[in-house]
Amino acid sequence: MKKTKIAAFIACFCIIPILLASCSARSTLLGEAAVPAKLSYDETQSENFININTDAKNFASQFTERAYLDYGGKDNFAVSPIAVYSALALASRCAEGDTKTQILSLIGENAQNDFSLLYRSLNRETKTGMLQLANSIWLQENVPFDKSCIDSLANDYFCYSYAADFANDNASANRAVRKFVKEHTRGLIDQDYDISPETIFTVVTAMYLKDTWFDDGDSLSFTKEKYTFDGADGTKLVSLLEGMYNYGRAYVGDGFTSFFTVTHNGYKIKFILPDDGKSIDDVFNAKTIAEINAVTDYGATDDSIRTHYHTRCLFPEFDAGYDADIKDVLRALGVTSLFGSECDLSALLSGTDFENDAYCSEVRHTVKLSVDKRGIEGAAVIVMPTAGAAGPDGYENVYYDFVLDKSFGFVVTDSRDLPLFTGVVKKV
Repeated sequence: MKKTKIAAFIACFCIIPILLASCSARSTLLGEAAVPAKLSYDETQSENFININTDAKNFASQFTERAYLDYGGKDNFAVSPIAVYSALALASRCAEGDTKTQILSLIGENAQNDFSLLYRSLNRETKTGMLQLANSIWLQENVPFDKSCIDSLANDYFCYSYAADFANDNASANRAVRKFVKEHTRGLIDQDYDISPETIFTVVTAMYLKDTWFDDGDSLSFTKEKYTFDGADGTKLVSLLEGMYNYGRAYVGDGFTSFFTVTHNGYKIKFILPDDGKSIDDVFNAKTIAEINAVTDYGATDDSIRTHYHTRCLFPEFDAGYDADIKDVLRALGVTSLFGSECDLSALLSGTDFENDAYCSEVRHTVKLSVDKRGIEGAAVIVMPTAGAAGPDGYENVYYDFVLDKSFGFVVTDSRDLPLFTGVVKKV
């Protein structure tokens, strides 16, 4: 008699902050995540780090385009490519055969050996902000597992492993997962994911980002004049935040312009503003995201006319989010084996009755993102230009405003331009 495949579950949660809470829930720690060492300067210059950083950027542009195409809504949209990348990296360590091959084909072979470099480059905490990525897997209680896989997840992927009784005490097991997510997103995401009693294996990745504009927590000012914002729900008059001036001029692409603003700890919000006659749907794609992420020269100085250029972004406060199953998105990107009868999770379940009888039934991705006068929680940004007077080096200083006054796209990155959140703002 043919065995029925048993559902596994992968969840990716990405967010921003506030609050802590707890609730009674039962789970057993099987493996504790290793404490990551601080990434050295030499490691950031290594070929291994550069390669996996490039892989993650490539995945971000592909995933964002596909997720946005599938989204098709009129509300603000935000996903976290790096959280999804991390969850897939964990799944690849648990997989073998075509399942592993397909995942690594999408996220890059470097995830096998160098994920720790990427993880260590991301996690940081300062007086005014933090970025935290928390990985975990959850096994059905009493299901045998390969301890070498659990050890590798702990040491190489900084992943916690837990046992919980989804089959016989489903409510308690789900509360344990909910508590993990809530704690590692500082209370921003607090919901029940209804993981089924048939589940034997769950991957949960939670990301939290918070930063301020200034080291003392001061807020950005709003423009005194109001601008007409043209969005999905028509036009409305809004005051815009006055970002800080950065060296350079807006980057001009095919059908769009782009500039950026920076938080106190170096997180960037890169804006994508469609040209007149274009919509954000026309230009928000993998090519554009990759293109603006590769820009290093914003033409800040023109020596021939002895001029320095400065630009600031004028952008609205906004919230964006996402909460959906991204299984079909990943299928469209070539990961199919993970979700069918051919799924192979034998690296984790080797030698057990479940070695060839588990598959992933859902990949739930939840995002909440807020950008306001105090700072960012998650990610989203806007940029604009203005004009001024001569500096002490004999160069004229010219100031521009880059005004985000209609539906726009954004990419929130770390200081090394790795996309943390990507999305589109259609309503303010």
